[in-house]
Amino acid sequence: MLRRLAVDAGFPGDPERLLLAIEPEAAALYCHLRMPDAASGPHRRARLPLHLDGFRSVVVDCGGGTVDITAYESHGDAGPSIALREIGLATGGWLGSEYVNQAFLDKTLGDRFGPAALKRIERDHPGELLELSGQWERAKATVELDREADAVAHVLDPVRIEVPVSVWDLLDEQVRARLTHDAAGLPRQIVLPPEEVEGLLDERVDGILDKVAEQLATIGRTSGAGAEPETLVLVGGFARSPWLRERMRARFGERHRILVPPDPALAVLEGAVHFAYRPDVFVSRQAKYTYGFETAKPFEEGVDSTMRMYRDDEGDLLCVGRFGVAVRRMDSVRVNDAHPFRIVPVREDQDELDVRLYRSAKADPRYVDEDGSEEIGRLTVDLSGTVGRPLRERPIMLLFYFGAAELRVEVFDPATGETSRVSVDFDRV
Repeated sequence: MLRRLAVDAGFPGDPERLLLAIEPEAAALYCHLRMPDAASGPHRRARLPLHLDGFRSVVVDCGGGTVDITAYESHGDAGPSIALREIGLATGGWLGSEYVNQAFLDKTLGDRFGPAALKRIERDHPGELLELSGQWERAKATVELDREADAVAHVLDPVRIEVPVSVWDLLDEQVRARLTHDAAGLPRQIVLPPEEVEGLLDERVDGILDKVAEQLATIGRTSGAGAEPETLVLVGGFARSPWLRERMRARFGERHRILVPPDPALAVLEGAVHFAYRPDVFVSRQAKYTYGFETAKPFEEGVDSTMRMYRDDEGDLLCVGRFGVAVRRMDSVRVNDAHPFRIVPVREDQDELDVRLYRSAKADPRYVDEDGSEEIGRLTVDLSGTVGRPLRERPIMLLFYFGAAELRVEVFDPATGETSRVSVDFDRV
């Protein structure tokens, strides 16, 4: 879908000219090539040494909508070239800063204005509501923190939001009086005490920290311990938040080095530009799902339903709708390696073959229509050149390429020498 939308917007459809970059990978590449002054503390500066063999990094990309977390290990000797393989398992969720803004609207404004007044403002004064949200956006990114003697940091000062005149006039007299009292006699002010600011930010920060901890645990299970603790790289617009940085430091800083680019919001954009001429940097990736295709396999009495039973033209009893596993979840797959599979049609007069591609969160799914399985692509192969031949003389080779930013499948017909190809957008893979 992503590639199709880009082509519809006027970008070239040639896969050699239109590359799809994975956001955390782009951020990792940016941090190596363009970040000689990554901040790892108040006075410490360090380059992200992706060129060192065995160096591990976890990229935490905190955007407006989602947070994406991916881990990499470097391969190669010291030098200008870098090669990265994905470790762990890409994870994340709807934990971006826009949800903190939504919590401000729903809770802070909803509690102070009242639900009915807030709905009226949303309907009649959307511009003023956007102004209120903008004030909160700026405030949350610049809050000052105070670290107490026990090294626990807190928001230092209350946040003040100025209410536009048109909104203030809509509020009931009792609401205006209460807000003025809470603001020490100043009208048209909303005052958020430090603990309320922390609570709004933690609406999503708590989830981000849990996802980082989950990623670190996954790396330990699947890849073992590294020579050094993983470096955590915080990027994306939400990475500007002092509170998010402090919470990361408090939870992970004792063991892990934490780096933040000077402008974390630019990391993905600039990294994607560099990826365009250095896509070979990423040599392998982890399969996020189990991938495969619909096929027919020998029928197993007592296991397969008779509703799935089918007898082919050579008399073999088959079970249709089986999930032919090509690569399993958590398998490490190299970018340019092909995974070949041989399939045959089930009828001698069959003049085309629909290859349906599936993914599943299960490690070993049995059927393509069971819970957790999802169709992600389809390719039709022309078999007209071999119609009438015995089935054993009509094999088709499927070549799966799982390591790139897109799942690519090639279908080769040995009888005709023709190859067909389909790509599946990464956002569905």
